[in-house]
Amino acid sequence: MSGQGNAGFAYTRVNQGAGSTIISAYPRVLHSVATFGTLGGTTLIHDSATVAGTTAANQLFTLNQVAGVGTTPNAPVLDMRFKNGIVAITSGTVDFIALMD
Repeated sequence: MSGQGNAGFAYTRVNQGAGSTIISAYPRVLHSVATFGTLGGTTLIHDSATVAGTTAANQLFTLNQVAGVGTTPNAPVLDMRFKNGIVAITSGTVDFIALMD
């Protein structure tokens, strides 16, 4: 998260096809997930510090991006505390920014 400064939220952008991304390897509060574009994909968000540690038990929610539906960014407020870290497991093609502190 280099170059993000000290003010405001930290962020990580996930713009990929199927795969996994460690959004944070440390405890965080996930404030919002801003989705972009008309891509079609699904993201499983886990409370885990590592990809190897993801299980159905620590999956907290699913983010769906429906192909061909709207181009306006959508950013619901979540304010969810993750005790271990944040890992995203994606299928299809997704594009979103996770805002956290």
